[in-house]
Amino acid sequence: MSAALIKSAYKILRDLTPLKSDCGRLCDKACCISDGIVLLFPGEYELLKHQDYKFSKVELDGFGEVYLIMCSGICNRDYRPLSCRIFPLTLSFNKGDISVKLDARGRHVCKLAHKSILSLDKEFLRAVKKVLIMLYRDDNISKYLDAISKIEDKYTKIIP
Repeated sequence: MSAALIKSAYKILRDLTPLKSDCGRLCDKACCISDGIVLLFPGEYELLKHQDYKFSKVELDGFGEVYLIMCSGICNRDYRPLSCRIFPLTLSFNKGDISVKLDARGRHVCKLAHKSILSLDKEFLRAVKKVLIMLYRDDNISKYLDAISKIEDKYTKIIP
């Protein structure tokens, strides 16, 4: 079920980006060319395993084993991971409600992560929130999102 939900999320976010214009022009595509790793959502490996990515696995506190991609900086946009599609946003819980916020972990890469969330495209914000609410209904993905949220919260406490 997770893979089908991820595929639906891809469709919702297909042509949306944080800005109406190409945000990669602000930073020379820093998020794509950084030597980073991209965690895959549960079920996402099944959708991407035939792509030219270098996959690995890692233990995620509070969740278990997850796949990750060692980012090379080049990918087919139709097959980019969900984490890339929603960047620089992450899940936020506020009094039990699911929302989105700027991901503090992206500050070292993304100039937009230093701005107000209100500077991002409204349609993009709504779509990411819709996707996260939809994905959170899946037990396995909600456990994953809870674990990611805890990591981001710890990061925010260290680097406010």
